[in-house]
Amino acid sequence: MTAATLTISSRNYSSWSLRGWLICRMAGLDFRTEVLSGTDATTRVLIDTTDGRATWTTVGVAPNLVEASWQALVDGITYGLLKAGAANPSVAGAPSAV
Repeated sequence: MTAATLTISSRNYSSWSLRGWLICRMAGLDFRTEVLSGTDATTRVLIDTTDGRATWTTVGVAPNLVEASWQALVDGITYGLLKAGAANPSVAGAPSAV
């Protein structure tokens, strides 16, 4: 029997596409996934941060909201620590620069 085809936009940022894919996967259905081309969007998140004296904005850019938010948050905290004179700021869970 030929596998069914599930046509979605992207599992990376579309919760509706992810839901259909998860249901088929969890049900053990024999299916293949076809991702529509040209639907991958880039998410941009702007976060305003303040130290009480100054305010700055950082931008996170990633394929999904969580990664973009994390990137903007880490950049905002890192900038604030550098601005405050921290020699080598690090944020727990942040990937280290190589």
